[in-house]
Amino acid sequence: MYAKNGIHKLPSSLSSLFQRKEPFSKSLASYLVKEPFQRKSKLDDESIKDFFERRFGSEIATYLVDAFCRGIYAGKSSELSIKSCFPSLFASDKKYGSVIHPWWNAVKARRKAYNLRRRKISDYKQLLEGPEVLSKRPGKRKLGLQRNYMN
Repeated sequence: MYAKNGIHKLPSSLSSLFQRKEPFSKSLASYLVKEPFQRKSKLDDESIKDFFERRFGSEIATYLVDAFCRGIYAGKSSELSIKSCFPSLFASDKKYGSVIHPWWNAVKARRKAYNLRRRKISDYKQLLEGPEVLSKRPGKRKLGLQRNYMN
């Protein structure tokens, strides 16, 4: 990224999010941690720059978001609408008061769904082994067999 008369490397790993890198005065993780505690917008719409300044701070809005908007939309972030360009971010701010909170909930839901799928596959493998094997394993759920008879 070009800023402050020089080229700067953006964080490329999880650990580098916790290190201070030029042109930022703090680590990027510090901006992310504060985001869920920022105030909701009461406006019907606002500029992308105003939105990101409010949620993440002026450095993120100036160095990252403005460069992104110039590259993608060929316009200044101060002149583009958050509601038009990033409707999901605008909706998250209105509904939850955070951009990160709904994302984190989605990550937790995916992890839970993955664990459920893994457990079902495991239960299926145990079912193939037979109910007598299941009853001998300590700590495993007992298999309840149900039969449906049609009259």
